[in-house]
Amino acid sequence: MTRLANSLATVLQHDSMNSGFRVVLGLKEGYEDNAPVHAIDEVIKALGSSCCAQLGEVFAIRSAEEKVHSIYTEPAAVIYGSLADLQCVYGLANAFGQERFTVEDFTKKASYCVETPYCTNPD
Repeated sequence: MTRLANSLATVLQHDSMNSGFRVVLGLKEGYEDNAPVHAIDEVIKALGSSCCAQLGEVFAIRSAEEKVHSIYTEPAAVIYGSLADLQCVYGLANAFGQERFTVEDFTKKASYCVETPYCTNPD
């Protein structure tokens, strides 16, 4: 992570979370250019007071052997909450037509990817 932070000319900060979860949930339905994009206000309204959500961004760079890089970005909701409320986020991902999303479980110090029924290219 230090190398990535240096190459992006940014500062690496320690994450102080030690319980609960964080989910980065894309707000665009699927990957098509003209797909609907949900607003962060929809996320906040759907989750109510059970979780905290703020606007973020999914950013991915995929490198290829030909040295041609593919860059993908989309707006995202960064959602924090208690593990007891994680099921609400799963429901929101389905409602928003997300193919996959990541979960960081701070209690277990683990992260994993969740593929929804909308996933067209499972890993």
